[in-house]
Amino acid sequence: MISNKPLKVENPKWDRCSRNGFLTVGKKRTTFHTISPLIISHDYDLMPYFENLKLHPTESKHARMMTFRVIDAENTIKPLLQSMNQTSLVEGEVSFQFERDLIETVPILIDPCTEYTWYENYRETIAKQKDLPKEIRNLAPKLEKIQLDAKGGKIPSQESYQRVKNTYEKFWLDLVKDPKLLTDVVTKMLGLQHALGSDIGLPPVPAVYSPELLQVAIKINNMAQAIWVGENCATYIILTPQWMKSEGLIKLLIDYIKSVNSKFIVLKIKNSELEKVTYVYQRKMFKKILEAINGIKQNNEDKVFMLLEAGYLMYPAISGGFDFVSTSLRGLDKDGGGFGDPDNEGRGGYFDPKHLVVLPWRDVKLMLQNGGLTCSCEVCRSITSIPTKKEWNKLRRMHYMLAVSRLLEDVNKFVEDQKIELAVEKLSKSELSNFKRMLPFIS
Repeated sequence: MISNKPLKVENPKWDRCSRNGFLTVGKKRTTFHTISPLIISHDYDLMPYFENLKLHPTESKHARMMTFRVIDAENTIKPLLQSMNQTSLVEGEVSFQFERDLIETVPILIDPCTEYTWYENYRETIAKQKDLPKEIRNLAPKLEKIQLDAKGGKIPSQESYQRVKNTYEKFWLDLVKDPKLLTDVVTKMLGLQHALGSDIGLPPVPAVYSPELLQVAIKINNMAQAIWVGENCATYIILTPQWMKSEGLIKLLIDYIKSVNSKFIVLKIKNSELEKVTYVYQRKMFKKILEAINGIKQNNEDKVFMLLEAGYLMYPAISGGFDFVSTSLRGLDKDGGGFGDPDNEGRGGYFDPKHLVVLPWRDVKLMLQNGGLTCSCEVCRSITSIPTKKEWNKLRRMHYMLAVSRLLEDVNKFVEDQKIELAVEKLSKSELSNFKRMLPFIS
């Protein structure tokens, strides 16, 4: 498979731990300090994303990038591509010219989601994905059966975690020992991304929580580089929360990302909770990652870094070293579920750009009843009364995209003015003030 889209970093300008500039991927060009929204739903994510870019192009300037997941592709990117491939329109049919033009100019990533076999919430979804290699599909129900057996009393519940862990590790360790099978799985996963229009190849790596699994990820990354020929195949590492608790493991990660030839390096930290007051050590480890990223980029300006599922790490990550971040349009990226607080009336939370956290609907409702929302983006100015549940869950996503794009435009301006310390001031005044010491130039 050949998908050689050259990567080029243009006009980089630094202020300590952050840089402005542009990235060109083939014929597509985007600015640094950009969020790549994770598009999960057609109605609630994809359509609001297009609507924002159509109605508010200036305010959306730092959101011109998209991330999709393989597990959602059937309802997001795939029907979009099929619609845009229509060569003619019948009377009364909607034109997709705007979307077609956008797809041709906005970089796209397709997350292979292979780590989701580790997470109970997604196993059933993985097992039903016909486009995935059968080996990945078959792993999910094996892990699910162990946990169902534990719930049904067939095995001691205290043993279920270890059995899941052993089965998960054995699958990945056996995979990299079989060159033919490894080649088949990696080729199929990269081919799927390519068919879905991905501009950056993401190797199908596991969630990493041990040195052994890091070695598995390294072998898969190396295989992917040989299959997806070109500069636009990334090095991809997915860290579990356990990894952030060990300086030794962080050193292994840093040594690896320093050694790779890839121009595009993507990290994901699953279910990050670094905003918790007691997570002092984990924040120090994240700072070490940011320091390493800055050192790598200052020695080689062609290197580009991206953080997926950034969640609340979005602002310190983009201010402290990452060029791109991706989050869901809800602003929350944890794998989990639940019924939520009944006081929220089935309405999702609202990202507060001043405090950099997501507020529950019950607080937003009080704001609307007492003078309106404090955000001045185009979407928030249009909300003058309490919207219906469906309207709200669309509007809050549109607001998130515009609010974050504006925050990232501010970071761009801080770098231009050589005042990146203003990002620290922003964090200091937010509910994420614990993050301010993570920026590399702060002692």
